Order: sequence, then C-alpha cells, then structure tokens
Amino acid sequence: MNIALKIISTLKTRFPSTHKKILKTLSKPELETELFKICKKTSNGPIGISDDIHTLQFLLQLDTNINCIDTTNKKTPLMYSSQFSDDKFLLELLKYSPDHTLTNINKHNAIDHASNTSKKEILYKHIAIKNIQRLEVLTHMLFSKNEELFCKNKELKLNNDVLSCENKELNLKLKSYINELKLNDDESKLNNDKLKLNDDKIKCKKLSSQYCHNE
Repeated sequence: MNIALKIISTLKTRFPSTHKKILKTLSKPELETELFKICKKTSNGPIGISDDIHTLQFLLQLDTNINCIDTTNKKTPLMYSSQFSDDKFLLELLKYSPDHTLTNINKHNAIDHASNTSKKEILYKHIAIKNIQRLEVLTHMLFSKNEELFCKNKELKLNNDVLSCENKELNLKLKSYINELKLNDDESKLNNDKLKLNDDKIKCKKLSSQYCHNE
C-alpha cells in the first residue's frame, strides 16, 4: 500500500478537514483508489458509516469517476459496495447513478456480487426505478413526437384546405372563361349569320334588279 494513502487513512479518522485537503491534492488514479478502498470497506457502527458516506460524497464532488474500473479484476465501485459495504453506504452510492450493467472479468455484474438479500433488493429496486424513469422519458419523447406530428398534420390539412379553396377559385375562373369563350363563339356565329343574311339580301336585290332590267 502506498505510504501517502496510509497517511490519508490515518488522517481521515483523526483530522477529517485535513483528510479532505489531502484528497484534493490527489491525482485521478489515486482518487479512484480511494473510492475503491472505501467501497470495499465494511463500516463499523453509525459513526463509521457516516464518515464513509461523507468521504464518498467528497470524492464524487472531486469528479472521481463513479464507474471507474479496477485494473486487477475489472470491478467497479458498485460491485465492491454490493459485496462489502453497509446497506446505507450502498444506498448513498446509488444516488449518483452508477452503471449497474457493467460486468467484471468473469462477466458478473453488481447484483451477482451482492453479499446478502437486502443488498439484492436495494439493487433490484434501484434498477426498477431507473427503468421506470427511462420509460417515462421515452413516453414523454413519444408524446412530444406525437404532438409534433399532430401539429404537422393540422398544418398539412390547413394547407390542403387552402389549396382546395384556390382550386375551387381557379375552377370557377376557368368555367367563367369557358362560358365567356362560348358566348363570344355564339356572338361570332350570330354575326356570321347576319353577314350571310346580308349577302342573301344583296343577291336577292341583284337578281331582282336583273329581272326588272330584262323586262
């Protein structure tokens, strides 16, 4: 064990504020080592549990990765906590949403590491809540998508109604234009008939004039 980490362990119990100051100076791998250590620990009594929970909270405030993986056996802090720590400590750790789906070198997850029934119940409850939350998010997303599609459908319907009105207006204009053309055509025919009649009259006059002249 690193000498610096031994000193930290001693300071933690005797001088909590000094312990926090030293934790702030640690590198990321050293902070992860501290997190593994505290998750492996079996807390002694309410005071010990309280101290461990405060240390856990402080470590996570320092952005220690809650899903960091132990290079030796590929275990996560949640796996160690499921195996060794007190139920209260495990409940505190779960507040930070560690990934319960991760597995170790033997493909065992946090539930497989649970050392007793109460810890398994805690983990199952946590997973159930997470699944419910995930379903709520998905339901909200689907509802929002449905609302969006409904609005788009309304917009499309409105556009279709506008187009339908425009088409009706165009049809009316077209009918009016066709009727106008028919009217013009009828007028043209009437004029042609008039012209033909005049021609007939002229022919009649010519014939009449010729007949009179021959007499």
